[in-house]
Amino acid sequence: MPSSPPQWPLSFGYTLLRATLYMLFVAGIAQGGYFEALYLPDVRYTELGFTEFAQTLVLASCCGLLIYVRQVLKVWPTVTLLLLAFVAAQVNMDSR
Repeated sequence: MPSSPPQWPLSFGYTLLRATLYMLFVAGIAQGGYFEALYLPDVRYTELGFTEFAQTLVLASCCGLLIYVRQVLKVWPTVTLLLLAFVAAQVNMDSR
């Protein structure tokens, strides 16, 4: 007996909402870098600037998501461990 086709877990409206939020997030990061370049000459692209903070925040959130995928979802444990090591090394290099 053939099984029924899989149902899409996300509706179109929810997917559109997520895409809109992602675009606004990326636009916010771009605007933060633009604002730093134009109006903050003292911290422009230094360790105290917006760009460095945003990079550290994104890398830390990637580490958190990879730990969640590895420990809670238990999906591809070897691949997620290697990706976590790579991303964590980038965070460590940024803090120097």
